[in-house]
This record gives sequence, structure tokens and C-alpha cells, in this order.
Amino acid sequence: MISLLLVLIVPKALGITSYGYWQLYVFYTTFSGFVNLGWVEGVYLDYGGKDSQSINSNDITLEYKLFLLYALSASFLLFSFGTFFADSTNERFIFQMFAIATFLTVSRGFLQYLFQSIDEIKRYSKSILLDRFVYATIVTILLSNGYNDYKGLIILDILSKLVGFIYTLLLSRDILVIKTNFDIGILRIIKGHFLIGISLFLSNIASQLIMSVSRIMIKNKWSIEIFGKVSLGLSLISFFMVFINAIGVVVFPFLKKMNSNNYACIYIKSYNIFSIIMCLILIFYYPVSAFVSLWLPNYLESIKYMVFLFPICIFESITLILTNSFLKAERQEKKMFKINFISFILSFIINGITYYLFNSVDIMLFGLLFSIGFKSMYSSTILRGSLNISGVMTMDFILIFSTLFFIGLNQTFVLWHAFIFYLVYIIVLLFVGRRKKFIKV
Repeated sequence: MISLLLVLIVPKALGITSYGYWQLYVFYTTFSGFVNLGWVEGVYLDYGGKDSQSINSNDITLEYKLFLLYALSASFLLFSFGTFFADSTNERFIFQMFAIATFLTVSRGFLQYLFQSIDEIKRYSKSILLDRFVYATIVTILLSNGYNDYKGLIILDILSKLVGFIYTLLLSRDILVIKTNFDIGILRIIKGHFLIGISLFLSNIASQLIMSVSRIMIKNKWSIEIFGKVSLGLSLISFFMVFINAIGVVVFPFLKKMNSNNYACIYIKSYNIFSIIMCLILIFYYPVSAFVSLWLPNYLESIKYMVFLFPICIFESITLILTNSFLKAERQEKKMFKINFISFILSFIINGITYYLFNSVDIMLFGLLFSIGFKSMYSSTILRGSLNISGVMTMDFILIFSTLFFIGLNQTFVLWHAFIFYLVYIIVLLFVGRRKKFIKV
């Protein structure tokens, strides 16, 4: 709800250009996790399935102190890079703020990953909720009173991240200790975390770059205004992504506590349910589009872009919630890296072709959708082979056909006609699926 509130207010209050710069800062902060270099991911995998009582407080506190020094050094280098190499005053400011935000994000992220791995989901949720609530409240008050400087919003974002970081430290007070005894063995533990986390880290980078490269190319070829309009579409679907992916947070620690012999049964039932939910989510494109046309008339192009972005939400959610959770539970990080790397190369080739041969954001976004859809289907195939699963190809076909049917409708008909046709399609799909027993919810 906080994400939705910000999406409703910020683009309305800021001009298109200022909103584009604001989104550029938000975009840069998505790269903060690259600083981890596998360290935090290794902690996540190593402690997965354990509880807070089984953690050695001295070791984890000492490791965290060393991580803070490392994060501070990395952020200083980023700040220096932005100071000396940014192209303009606006981009220099944005990059400097990104560097500061990176320290706060990854420092808190270490503890948040730890909370997730030991199934302390309430603590993880509280650590996110406080800083977003503080930020949304202040921003809403300021923008409601005519404030429209994107730089001030960025500074407020950093201050709220600082509040969230301090609060996360307080939430960790039963895990972290004030006084620690240095043990050379901590270096072996850190090395081990790097080694087991590097594959997951590289996998996450490759996965993120699939979408990031497209956004960078859009910014470079077109304008900050077009970048902002595409980013608004991504922000609108992020509301659904945040809601859906909250489920993914609990899946990994849940699976780690389960007998792996039950994975196949759990996957099949979950995949059937989520596939239908994802097809239903496409219906929300229509009220969201109607809202944008009324509330944000300057961003009408975002409606056109969302035709491709909503289906991306489908495939990315299934990958994050189901496929990746099962692969991580089976410690198949190398396979995840292979999947994401191949998908990234495919995306890079498609983006390169569309960038130089076509002057169309639509074609570039369709190429992005194709790459992410390929990654989702490819990763599902790898997982099913690992779990010896067969007989779920029908749901794959339904997902792909629903996506193409949805895009075709919205490229051919006006909004409300397309809505009626897609609604009828969903009703028929549910009815036939229940009769033929390939939809078992």
C-alpha cells in the first residue's frame, strides 16, 4: 500500500523531467546489492533453516562489523566515482546520493537476509515497513503542500533508510553483541560465505541485468522523459510484485525445513495455483490503465508500455516465488547462474538488435518480455528435471497463450472491449480447466 501511495502521488506532483530523474535514482539503487559480491548471499544460504538460538553471536557480530567496514569502503569509492565522472550536475548529485544509499541498503540488507534465512519474517517485515512508512508520510505531507523538488525527495529517502538501518540494528540486539573477541577463524567463515554465495550473487546480477540493460538503452536512446514513463509502468506493476513476492520470502526457509522427497508434490500444486493467479492478475491492467488516464494524463504512454510490463510480472513472479526458491533449497546456485546468464546473453542480443534497427520502445519491451519468459520456462524445465516432474506442460502452454492473447487484444481493440474479451477468456479458461481437471486449485 505504501508503494501504491508513492506511485499515485510522486508523478502527479513532480514534472515529467523531475520524475525521470527521481526514477533514475530509484533505478541506480537497484544496483546496490552488487556491492555484496556474494558475501551476504552466502550468509543467507549458510544459515537457511536454522534458528536464532543456533547462531554463534560472537562470530556473526564480528563478521557483520567487518562487513560494515567493507560496505563503507565500497560506498566511498562509488561516491568518488560519481563526483569525478558524472556527465551533469543532476547525474552527479544522483550518483552521490546513490553511493550513500548503497551503504545503508547493504548494511541493513545483511541483517535482513539473516532474518529471512532463520525464518524471522516478522523482524524482516518490520525492518522494511518502518523506513517506508516514515518516508511515505513525510513525502505525502510535503507534496500535498506544493513541494516538487526531486532532490529533496532523494535526501528524505536516504534519511528514512538511516532510520530503518538503526531500527534493524535494534531488532538484531538478541543476535548481535556489543563486545566481540577477534578470532582468526572468522576469516575462514567469511571466505566460506563468499564461496557458497558467489554463484547465487552472479545469478542475481545476470537476472537483474536482463531488465536493467533495457532501461539503460531506453534512457540513452530516447530521453529522461520516456525513461520516466516506462519507469512509471514498472512502478505500477511493482505494487503487484511486492505483494506476490512477499510470499517468496517465506518459501525458502519453509522448504529448508521440509523433507526434500516432498518437493515434487509441493511444486506441482503450487505451480498450478500460481499459474492461474498470474493469468488473473492481467485483469488488473484495465483498472490501472483507466486510473492512469484520469489521474496522470501526462503519462498516457505508460499505458501502452504496461501491455508488455504486466506479462513480465507474470513470468518474473513465478520464477522468484517458485523456481528460484526450490533451486536454492536444493543448493543449485550454479544452475541458477547458468540459466540467468544464458537468458541475459539472449536479452543483450535482442536489445542490441532492437536498439540499432528499430526506433520503437514497444519492440524493445516485447524483446524484454520474450527474454524473461524464456528465463522462466527454461528455469522451470531445469527444476522439473531435477525433481523428476512431468505432466505440467499444459500450464506452461496456458501461461504463454494467455500472454500473447492479452497483448494481441490490447494492440487490436480499445481498452474496454479488450477487457470484456479477456474477462470472457478467463471465465472460459477456469470453467474448461475445472471440467478437464488440468486446473486443480
